[in-house]
Amino acid sequence: MDACRKRATFWVSRGLLLERTSQSGGLSYEAASCADGSSGGGAATIGATADRRDEDGEDGGAVASKEEQESDNMAVYESYIMGMLTNFDSLSLERIHNMLKMFVVSPKYDKSQAELSKFLQRLVTDEKLMYDGGMFKKK
Repeated sequence: MDACRKRATFWVSRGLLLERTSQSGGLSYEAASCADGSSGGGAATIGATADRRDEDGEDGGAVASKEEQESDNMAVYESYIMGMLTNFDSLSLERIHNMLKMFVVSPKYDKSQAELSKFLQRLVTDEKLMYDGGMFKKK
């Protein structure tokens, strides 16, 4: 159900789905209405009812999905970063940031150094990169 909720959150954020909470606390999704009052595919519920709580019983979906969305937005640049680290043994955060600003034109790289740092740390956590002495290296 987490995969369904993750994907639905993307469409909710784009305004194409509406999130509905039932009296029992369940969650369902339905197509958002168009400007002319009709709905995109009828008002039928397109997702199954899901429990909003994670394994610990806490509602952490909104925070996790925002972080996942930011990471997904940065994933476009992963191939550029891996290519840089193939050509250069190791690079600092500042150097990677400057190279992305110079060479990535589509989609235009407009992220902050802090956003890039979070993404690079995620790549380290995913064991795609190593971080040693202020330098990032490919594993």
